[in-house]
Amino acid sequence: MKDIKELTTDYFNAFSAKDRDGLGEMYSEDFSLRDWLSEETGKERVLDLNEQFFKAYPGFLLNVLHTYVVDNTSISEIEILIDDSEEGTKKLLVVDVIEFSEEGKMSALRAYFGN
Repeated sequence: MKDIKELTTDYFNAFSAKDRDGLGEMYSEDFSLRDWLSEETGKERVLDLNEQFFKAYPGFLLNVLHTYVVDNTSISEIEILIDDSEEGTKKLLVVDVIEFSEEGKMSALRAYFGN
């Protein structure tokens, strides 16, 4: 198994590339996502949420500022730039807490929005 930091980098690369198949390979079947807008459990349901984000913000840019690892959990500070038709480019500062199973699959992601 890759180390947790590598798995985290792989996740952000797949998300940035809008790679549904790649993300599907990374998520466990009971993967759960919670952020400031939604909460969902199940790989397919989370992949559908990802697709909604990709369609709403097709030109988004994601920059990882820092990643910290504790046991099977990574904590990443990220910056997401999105184009808003009314407000122009917006910068979202987010902290993602990602838990990984012993097999290296993502089991949970909790995202926290700040500014």
